[in-house]
Amino acid sequence: MALERLRRHDDAIAAFGQALALDDGTRAARIRYDLGTVKARAGRSAEAVKDLRIALRLNPTDGQIRHNLELLLLSRKEARKTSATGMSDRLGLGHAGLSVDDQVVLRARISPDPRVEHLERYWVGHYFDHFDGREWTSTGADRPEQPQVALGAPGPSPEHQSIELLAGYASMTLVGLDRPALFGDARASNGVRPGMIEKEGEEVRLSASRWDGRFQYRVESGAAAVSSLPDDSRWRTLPVELDPRIGALTSIVLSGERDPAAAGAKVVAFLRRDFRYTLEGADPWATDPLAEFLFVRRAGHCEEFATAVAVMLRTGGFASRTVGGFSGGTRVKSHYELRASNAHAWAQVFAPGLGWLTLDATPEGVNRQPAQTRKSQPLTKAQAQGLLDRLAEPATRVLNWPESAGAPDAGTIQDW
Repeated sequence: MALERLRRHDDAIAAFGQALALDDGTRAARIRYDLGTVKARAGRSAEAVKDLRIALRLNPTDGQIRHNLELLLLSRKEARKTSATGMSDRLGLGHAGLSVDDQVVLRARISPDPRVEHLERYWVGHYFDHFDGREWTSTGADRPEQPQVALGAPGPSPEHQSIELLAGYASMTLVGLDRPALFGDARASNGVRPGMIEKEGEEVRLSASRWDGRFQYRVESGAAAVSSLPDDSRWRTLPVELDPRIGALTSIVLSGERDPAAAGAKVVAFLRRDFRYTLEGADPWATDPLAEFLFVRRAGHCEEFATAVAVMLRTGGFASRTVGGFSGGTRVKSHYELRASNAHAWAQVFAPGLGWLTLDATPEGVNRQPAQTRKSQPLTKAQAQGLLDRLAEPATRVLNWPESAGAPDAGTIQDW
């Protein structure tokens, strides 16, 4: 019964969330484990994993804790089965391995017609403002349902798109070419015309109660740039327990740069020069997946590159965010097709007077597909046991210095 819950949705993993309590004076972890009655701790799998990791380190011989973690690991494949694009309301880090799904999920006609074979453009689906150390979410509130949604004032050179979402798309979140200004005229393949719901400028989704095979809608892009932010604090917030080495690294990369566009360019150049793209999975239970990417693996998926750009800029005092959607498009007759493998994540920095500027650190010429839109590779029992054995070991850090030593100095970083 419990495993069946895991297969329905990734958040069901949170049903394994443990009520972790430390005995006064003994630091022994008491884990109350009851698959039938345990309550979700915070609605996210990361919370359950964190509790179990802590519990295992406090009491590495506890067989029940190890069994619980093994269930979490081995159920990951089933829990992450979503649609081909998986356009969820989160952008997460730390996945066990990825495979490419190349089916066509979207067709679009663009006016004026670009008349190019390969479109080098971004299609925006989500703007993310909050990062908790493992995943990005949007904190904006839903606005009332409307037949159309205006996200901004039209610019001087609007681009009109007629978009058809195909069966493999299977998400209610709508996309449009960069700087979408207006969404409207939605209709399902059965003739129903669903309304649209805006999440405070961060997302537009259909109000339909279920995926009905295909949807069509229209978008106008080219919104006028926002010259200032009334409250930019939401775009500067950092996780409470951010690895101090990230701030130290940012200081060296920026070298005192205070111009947002120039600072963004420096971070992108650093990541493109010294890091590589890979479809290989990261350690899914790393305590800090961003630090793992920056200081251990130095290779990752586009969501890790996007997160590194946004977080590094925030540590440097700049307003930034991550974006989820698609990039590219291939011309077929008079329209453009996007595949699941076109799904992508990137970052943006805000420059007063210029608005949000796109920053893409993912290396060129790779299959740009974020983890939230790919299918997870299964973890074998041996891999799961290996992860459990690692969790039981004392925590160690990277680049040959202990975590207790604090941030590295400039010489250490420049020697990479």
